[in-house]
Amino acid sequence: MQSRRGTICSSVSDSKSQDSFERAQILLPAAMANADVVAFNIAAFVATLFLLEAGADKFIDHTAIVARRISVSQAVIGLLTAGAEWEEVSLNLSLIQA
Repeated sequence: MQSRRGTICSSVSDSKSQDSFERAQILLPAAMANADVVAFNIAAFVATLFLLEAGADKFIDHTAIVARRISVSQAVIGLLTAGAEWEEVSLNLSLIQA
């Protein structure tokens, strides 16, 4: 009786390990990435970096043009573009003039 019980338990544990093995085989291909998808994503990322850099250059060039047209110092426009608040810029300009 006990030996029969042992075979039942071992067969149950074998079936559980077999099930987990089969699940792992099913999930493994789904988890693996296709080479063409990875290559496309890398190419899209690199292209986006180039476009971002080109857009930033154009933005800075055009802010300098706007600064010249409205007779404002390019340094002031550069500070505002870089993220300084206009209150900080006006305070620094007033301290420089004083």
